[in-house]
Amino acid sequence: MRRLLPLIVLMFMVSCLWSYDSGKRPFQAMFLSLAVPGGGQFYNESYYKAAFVFALEGFFIGRTIYHHNRMNYYYDKAEESFGDDFLYYNQRYLRYYDKRQSDFWWLGTIVFLSVVDAFVDANLYNYEMERERVRILFEDNMVGISISF
Repeated sequence: MRRLLPLIVLMFMVSCLWSYDSGKRPFQAMFLSLAVPGGGQFYNESYYKAAFVFALEGFFIGRTIYHHNRMNYYYDKAEESFGDDFLYYNQRYLRYYDKRQSDFWWLGTIVFLSVVDAFVDANLYNYEMERERVRILFEDNMVGISISF
């Protein structure tokens, strides 16, 4: 996985250098999506997607904070107790620790996917308009391309 991430980042950077002007800046969309939940989607004028990403990231941020607070609560209780009480509080602490770690993983995955989505969406922002400029022609056993300027 550690080798795959630099390759993906390099792919994004190279594709940005030789991409056509889509009307939106892909790296700006990426950084907005990274900085603000749904920011890149909002920049790309995908408002429903922006609301969905904002709600999903907000949910997992809140869930992570909740599990972190519960984990700290049971850790403090375990530190103050002995015997069976210690085992109970320690077990609860470990349970919330695992939940928090899972929340971090899901949150990281959601943020990564939203950044990739913002990047791709910015590159394809005016795809429909560009598609209308280029036409493939099939005439009498020949294939041609017509480009409008």
